[in-house]
Amino acid sequence: MQTIKRLVASCVFLLILAILMFCVTQLLKPTMGEYVQVSEFYQLPKNSLDFATIGSSHAYCTFDPVQIEEKSGLKSFTFSSAALSMPGRLCYLKEMYKTQNPKVIYMDATGVDLANEAFEKHRHENFSYLPISLNRYQCALESVRANLWEEMVFPLKLYHSNWANFTYLPVKQFLYPDPVGRKGYVSLAGSNPITFSQDIASVNVSIDKKKLNMFDQIVEVANQHDTKLVLFAAPMSMKNQSAYLRYFENRYKSKSNISYLNMNQWVDEAGLKAEEDFYDSNHLNAEGVTKLTPFIAEHVKKALAQ
Repeated sequence: MQTIKRLVASCVFLLILAILMFCVTQLLKPTMGEYVQVSEFYQLPKNSLDFATIGSSHAYCTFDPVQIEEKSGLKSFTFSSAALSMPGRLCYLKEMYKTQNPKVIYMDATGVDLANEAFEKHRHENFSYLPISLNRYQCALESVRANLWEEMVFPLKLYHSNWANFTYLPVKQFLYPDPVGRKGYVSLAGSNPITFSQDIASVNVSIDKKKLNMFDQIVEVANQHDTKLVLFAAPMSMKNQSAYLRYFENRYKSKSNISYLNMNQWVDEAGLKAEEDFYDSNHLNAEGVTKLTPFIAEHVKKALAQ
């Protein structure tokens, strides 16, 4: 009997400790900026989306759900995060299916190129604002090297120094999320002239087996929910995304639930100007997105009709 009491007391203590750590982590975690709009996703009515977009900045700086709905009447959300790698995309896909069942999901083709150490600084931002779940932790650990696992499981280690700049804003945001209202889209202001080069014949694409296995899981999960997956390359001067798109198209040509879209084909027709409509070599600015949106809306309508 004494042993059972000690076991129960130990469990209660660990539970209280876990709750305290969770609360302190929420207090010290940086507030969500416009690049992290996941709280707005969880406020959507259940099964209210016609389609969705998952991916990196190429997704949230290209798909503007508000403008697309104005053009087509279709409801969507850009459920994306900076430099979101393949494990992150699988996590976001599974999270989406908990409350939504879109018929089509667009995903940028750069996911396999975002798993290196240079992008690990974004991993906390990718996962820390998602609800606690086994899915979140499993995908988070697969996104980083083993020496960073502790930080992913116990982010308080990363945030504890924020005591020096503590404010009550994180508390307010946690209790009363204030959505940005752009449904995941991030508007970029300003322009930088770019030079287009879409000659991808010289670009060698090599993807390791682990990353391909992760993408296979993404395809399978989408297939289980009868969702059509559209891999896309956003308009940009860099050739790697178009090269990855070609690689996936060649490898998965037999998969009936995947199609491919290279938006660079619309550059001239949409009137995109290299000196005005690009924020940098990788992203459109707000004016460029406005020009491109009618073409995206039309493509989505056709994808939904198939």
